[in-house]
Amino acid sequence: MRKVGIVVLGLALGGVLACGGVALASSAEPHITTAETIHSLEHDTHTMFVDVDNNHKPSVGDMYMFAGTLTDLSTHKQIGTVDGHCVLSWGTHATCEATASLARGIVEVAGTTANQSDFDLAVTGGTGTYQNARGEIHIHDTKNGDSIDTVHLIP
Repeated sequence: MRKVGIVVLGLALGGVLACGGVALASSAEPHITTAETIHSLEHDTHTMFVDVDNNHKPSVGDMYMFAGTLTDLSTHKQIGTVDGHCVLSWGTHATCEATASLARGIVEVAGTTANQSDFDLAVTGGTGTYQNARGEIHIHDTKNGDSIDTVHLIP
């Protein structure tokens, strides 16, 4: 799943997957039964920096919001979208949440990063096929503002 853009920190951390982590799908729906890896390119098409205290610089509580597309790295076809946000905390740390909407369901991720171009976040839940998913996402920011997202899911 794509990049997570943290421009709040001066680093484009594209968008990954996120928002909370409560699986809302019913237990009757299909779910993953074996480990699964999803490789994608995240390209944020919408970004916004919210300067909460209006001091014109990144500070605690400021937010970076993003939305974009997820493209399969091997086929170059769009496989979904991503929506998320990061909230700047102390120092260079930010807490991020993102939601990846894919054909077979939603995958949500969350975690903290510290102005890094490579970082990991937790998969906190999902819906549809991913209702029982857990695991992690590795995000590698590219120099052009996109990110390569590798989601490792386990049942």
